[in-house]
Amino acid sequence: MARKIRVTSICAPHTVYNGSEDYKAIAYEVADYIEDHIRKVLCRENDLIVLPEVYDRPAGIPRDRAKLYYAERGNIVLDRVKSLAKENKVNIVFSAIMDGGDGHMRNRQVFINRQGEEDGVYDKNHLVWEEHTESDVAFGEKAALINMDFGRVGGVICYDLNFDELREQYVKLSPELLVFSSMYHGGYVSRNWAYTCRSYFVGCVQQRQGYIVNPLGEVIAESNNYTDYLTAEINLDYVLAHIDYNWAKLEAMQEKYGHLVEIEVPKGLGCVMITSNSEGVSAMEMAKEFDIELLDDLFARGRKQRSEFFAK
Repeated sequence: MARKIRVTSICAPHTVYNGSEDYKAIAYEVADYIEDHIRKVLCRENDLIVLPEVYDRPAGIPRDRAKLYYAERGNIVLDRVKSLAKENKVNIVFSAIMDGGDGHMRNRQVFINRQGEEDGVYDKNHLVWEEHTESDVAFGEKAALINMDFGRVGGVICYDLNFDELREQYVKLSPELLVFSSMYHGGYVSRNWAYTCRSYFVGCVQQRQGYIVNPLGEVIAESNNYTDYLTAEINLDYVLAHIDYNWAKLEAMQEKYGHLVEIEVPKGLGCVMITSNSEGVSAMEMAKEFDIELLDDLFARGRKQRSEFFAK
């Protein structure tokens, strides 16, 4: 059945460090700044709002002062974001350097639900050199699949995107949406993550670089130099199938369900995405009804055939 959600990427710049050593005051100013941006997008009736990497760290603050700032800041900003999530009944992904609860600081995404509580966290697995050696941030251990009220969500932070070992963990976890809080855009690599994970991918990057990629690896929405916010509606009731052996079945499906099914055929990829707009029949049920072999099932059959050949 159709599972449409509205996602907003707030990709506005960070606040700028003003040189003050009143770090608690800075924390409240940052909280006000983030609240202002969140309130500006509430009219868009979001199911999920995503914030960029370490969004409560003022740009330009020296590393030694950042440590003092974190100590004074505590949960001031996090608690404000949680309060806004509860007040407005919206899911929010917040990113910051924070105490991991084990005596180590982490570069963390916190997945906050509509009740202002944490559905889960993801800690950045792959730190840039100085994060660990100079800022004393500890490495995250593994991928994290978080169950939110609209579906299965995975976290990714900035430099993580360069490492296949993390992506391969997510391939096995089968997220429906990957949330990327970052300082860098990621370029075509993010499209590869979306396609290989069979997942939507929302990029939330500072300096107005927000974008959303569908499970076919296609950018379906992006911000530009004029906009701090990007909002798009996506439908999480989808499956991927190969064109081979399925074309006549896909045509029959389209004929029966009409506008209640979308069959997207990207250029050059050899597969399709089937999305259900029906309130009573899911994309998976439609595929089974017409005996359509899904993309990964076809690939698994090919691997099995090859394995059997070498086993003879």
